[in-house]
This record gives sequence, C-alpha cells and structure tokens, in this order.
Amino acid sequence: MKARQFKFNGLMVRMLREQMKLRPHELAKLTGLTTRAIYNIEHGRSPNPRLSTMAALAQALHIGVHQLIFEVPQK
Repeated sequence: MKARQFKFNGLMVRMLREQMKLRPHELAKLTGLTTRAIYNIEHGRSPNPRLSTMAALAQALHIGVHQLIFEVPQK
C-alpha cells in the first residue's frame, strides 16, 4: 500500500483572505508573518510551510488547519 501524500494549498489562503476583505499586510499582522511570506505562500513559493505557520494562518482565517492541505491523488 502506498503512503498518502498531502500538499499545502496556498491558493486557499488567498481565497479566504480575499473573502474576509483582508489585504496581505493585514493577514501578515494577524499571523505574525511578513507580507513577503504571505505573498510567497499564496503564490506557491512556499509549498511546505511549518505547522506553526499553517496554524497561525488557520487561526487568522477562522478555519481548521486541515482545510489548508489536500491529498495528492495516487496514480
């Protein structure tokens, strides 16, 4: 049996941020991250953020951490 693989969904961060009408610098302030880090996350330049980063994003966006990851389909 193959191990399941998961990926972080930076696009979800952007979509939720925009739904909440937050600008990147506002989300950065809520999470303790830099605006550059938010930009990198949202644009896939930070594909494997730390769990603490995902937790901070989830808390600021009022969602569970599990909503920021997705399972990669097996071939």
